[in-house]
Amino acid sequence: DRFSRHGIRGTFDRSLMVPTKKDQAMIAEGEELRLKAQEELNRILKSPAFHGSPRCKQFLQFVVDRALDGQYDVLKERMIGIEVFGRDPAYQTDGDSVVRVRASDVRRRLIQYYSVAETVPACRIEIPSGSYIPHFLPAEGSTPSLPSASLNTAEKSGKITASRGAESADVEPGSRMSRR
Repeated sequence: DRFSRHGIRGTFDRSLMVPTKKDQAMIAEGEELRLKAQEELNRILKSPAFHGSPRCKQFLQFVVDRALDGQYDVLKERMIGIEVFGRDPAYQTDGDSVVRVRASDVRRRLIQYYSVAETVPACRIEIPSGSYIPHFLPAEGSTPSLPSASLNTAEKSGKITASRGAESADVEPGSRMSRR
């Protein structure tokens, strides 16, 4: 057998190659969250909060799409500057704040969008301060989750949490953040 030729001993259980029911459920749950996040993104981009700001729309579309695809490595300031805002690959992020400014603007617009939302979304999209990686929070009363393909990457990187901590707390209309 080919495994013993490579120093692997023991029996090989080919049934391990088939996803278990638990794996299939996680995949389905991840796909459901992905669809909800994409639907919510489309609603956000069409909302008055994002009307008239094509750069904010581009930024949000880019970070959400890459996060849903598990491409967290491109959600860095330099890569966003290059991919979304057409900056030269050699540009200095400390001298060009376009990504930081636009991220702040997008965060403010998301707060505005959710403060006037008429219905509770099936999935809430937030971008915590200090990060360009969006969080996908399910409707109130549900357990937070991430797409299953992203879960392992998120746990290993330690950069994503799907929790309702201080970074993802609801902000009341009229608070300091919503007046900017």
